[in-house]
Amino acid sequence: MEALMRCGTIVALFLAAMLAPISAMGVLAAPSEPVLNERAEPGGPVDIDAIDDATLAGVMANYVVNIYLSPQAMTPEEIEQLYAPRVAYFGEASKSREAIIRDKRAYYTRWPLRSYAIVPDTMEITRAGLDGKRIEVTFQFTFDVRSRRRISQGRATARLAFDFATPGGQIVAEEGDVISRGRN
Repeated sequence: MEALMRCGTIVALFLAAMLAPISAMGVLAAPSEPVLNERAEPGGPVDIDAIDDATLAGVMANYVVNIYLSPQAMTPEEIEQLYAPRVAYFGEASKSREAIIRDKRAYYTRWPLRSYAIVPDTMEITRAGLDGKRIEVTFQFTFDVRSRRRISQGRATARLAFDFATPGGQIVAEEGDVISRGRN
């Protein structure tokens, strides 16, 4: 169950649990304190159009806090499930999923001790694309990553885009910038 909750299907699990009509389009505010949805159950493909904005905000906030900012390393299989075959990735227009797996694994090796925390009230969630199946999430977080010889701390911003035309949704774009370095 833990592996299932850590992979890309986490988004599908949360979304499948609470289907309701859409209340509004555009930028959404995420809850300041995300919590896991206890009603989430495995399901089939998710109809993103049937998810109301408040539920979507909660689902994406939970994903960011519990998966994306988790200090645990994702397995190559989890990364493969979460990322699309080609991704706009940190300035590269089209990076392969295999190259992303190598990049993530190198990061986990370089920084074996990792701690992250979302900065409250910085998350924005936007429904995008002509079909509304693209969800863009932007947020700030603090980080403290360490190896035996180095420490890196600071505050950063992340931008993720999910494509829900694929069942369960996959990341199709990932960007980020360090805003400041040093103790937060």
